Amino acid sequence: LDSDEMGWFTTVRALLVRALFATHGIVTIAYLHRQTRKPQYWYLAASVAGLLLESIVTFGANRGREWKWFCPYAFFYLLITVPATWFLELELVEWRIECNNTYKTTDDMVCQAKRMGNVSVIKNTPHELDFLETQNFEQTIRRLEQLLLLLLILGRWMLPKGKLTHDQLSQLLL
Repeated sequence: LDSDEMGWFTTVRALLVRALFATHGIVTIAYLHRQTRKPQYWYLAASVAGLLLESIVTFGANRGREWKWFCPYAFFYLLITVPATWFLELELVEWRIECNNTYKTTDDMVCQAKRMGNVSVIKNTPHELDFLETQNFEQTIRRLEQLLLLLLILGRWMLPKGKLTHDQLSQLLL
C-alpha cells in the first residue's frame, strides 16, 4: 500500500475505534437510565463531547498522529463508562440489601419470586418465571464490563502505534 492508502486506512480505523467507544458509552448510560429511571445519569454523556473534541484535535491539529503513551480517547471513554458501570453496580447492591432486609434472604431467585408473589418458584420450579430480572441485570452488567475491557485493548491495538515498537505496544496492552 502506498502512503495515501495507508493514511486513509489508518484514519478509518481511528474513527471506527472512537465510534465504538462512543456507542458503548451511550449504550451503558442508556441501560443505567433504563434500570434506574433517573434522568440525571444522562449527564455522564457529556464526556462524549470530550471524545469528539479529542478526535477533532487529533485529526486536525495533530494530523492524525496519536500520542505515544497517553491515549486521550481512552481517558474520555473511561469517563463515560466507568461511572455508569459503578452506578449500575450500586443499584444491584441496593436491590440485594433491600431484598435481604425485606425478605430475609440473599438468594436473588427467592427474593424475586417473593416480590412477584410466585410461590411455586420458591418450591424449586423456576420454569414458572420466563426471565429473572435480577440475573439478567447482573449478567448485563458483567457483559458491559467485559466489553469495556475488550474495547480498550482492541482500540489500542487497532490505532496506529506511532513511535512505539511492537514490544512497547505489547507491554502497553498488557
